[in-house]
Amino acid sequence: MESEVASELKDLYREGVAHTLGGFQLLEDGLKTYLGVYYRTINALLKGRLHFGYERADIQDASLGRLLTVFSKVCANQALVAEMRSLVKHRDQAAHQAFICLYGPGPGDQEFVEMIDANAKLGTQLSLLLPRLHDEMVKVHGVLASAGPSGASNGHSA
Repeated sequence: MESEVASELKDLYREGVAHTLGGFQLLEDGLKTYLGVYYRTINALLKGRLHFGYERADIQDASLGRLLTVFSKVCANQALVAEMRSLVKHRDQAAHQAFICLYGPGPGDQEFVEMIDANAKLGTQLSLLLPRLHDEMVKVHGVLASAGPSGASNGHSA
């Protein structure tokens, strides 16, 4: 039978890992949105002079690693790209660890405490990256807006 402390630690861990993995989902969606707007901006700037067929649908099902590869090619903020890349391995580890911890016999109390702390730190890192990704998106929106009316309503969705 599980002790009350072990049960509380498991609940804290479950909540923390859910928030952390949710943060990664937000990051993925933010990258997809950024790339969708970036693609629309390129189309608006080209004004049909050259074919550019990329759109958000092309990356809708892409993994975080693939999204970061594409993002690194279109974003000049390489420090942001590097920080995002450094978190990918932690996301995979957190997901695999959660599966084992929540559906297996589980670690001891001290190990749960360490994993709770690790997830909290990872969640904090993610929460600091999202506004920076937003700042990059604002730059792209500025270019899209300067492309004129065809940029804002060319029929493609972000």
